[in-house]
Amino acid sequence: MSTVIDLGKLRFHYRGSYSAATQYEFNDVVVYGGNAYCYISPTATIGNIPTLTAYWAQMLSGLNPRGNYSAGATYQVNDLAISGANVYRCVATTTGNVPPNATYWELFVQGLAQQGAYNAATAYVVNDVVVHGGSVYRCIANSTGNEPPNATYWVILVGGYNHRGTWATATGYKLNDAVVHQGQTYRALANHTSGTFITDFLTSSYWQRAASGTKARGIYANGTAYFAGDLVTVGTAPNLDLYLCLADHTANGANITDPTESANWQLLISGTYTTTTATQQLAYFYANCT
Repeated sequence: MSTVIDLGKLRFHYRGSYSAATQYEFNDVVVYGGNAYCYISPTATIGNIPTLTAYWAQMLSGLNPRGNYSAGATYQVNDLAISGANVYRCVATTTGNVPPNATYWELFVQGLAQQGAYNAATAYVVNDVVVHGGSVYRCIANSTGNEPPNATYWVILVGGYNHRGTWATATGYKLNDAVVHQGQTYRALANHTSGTFITDFLTSSYWQRAASGTKARGIYANGTAYFAGDLVTVGTAPNLDLYLCLADHTANGANITDPTESANWQLLISGTYTTTTATQQLAYFYANCT
């Protein structure tokens, strides 16, 4: 007795990309994500996705480039999506889980994306690169409105200085901004809005002296903020004394020789000059010698 065999079902039948609305039969082959699957169930069905092993067997493993990541798209295993400067491979079916969510994505190709100056309104993703203050930062976690140098979201890629000129009150300064104040150059240690310099420098520690200088500040005055290297005069010509400031402080003595103030000063010249020009010349001489 002879047996009739349907030779059409002894070979694979390629059906293209998987569709949930299509009925599949034994040996049908579909593409799903970056992979090829063969239908293995003896019963034809509709709506059983290729990752269900009771109905499908994976034939080939591949990659399916999907372009830029879209929150509204559904991604399958081995789909590739671009987010920022990086390419991610999907490791589990997902919709709306933006990379680098490790449950659904793994980093496939890493890169850097130059985004220009930091903008608080911009949504940044991992490996975006921005310029802020005097430095270049790399984003390490998706972020909107988290200003560098917030270490949760940013690392310094290139450190530098952003020269802002003469220090001014009520001004927003960023980490590594550089300013000049009373003959000294300072580097900002943190983002802040300036108040009084003596408070920002001595109390809040927003500034670090980067380069020292010497500046003639005129006649000594109680209550004035002085900095190491400042020069002041005491008395009147021809009995005019010149003092050098030894420490950053706010003057706390009616006279420079008062016990509360004298330790902050060193007498350089006692009553032997009378002009501002001489003060500037001495300042230049002292700065270059030190």
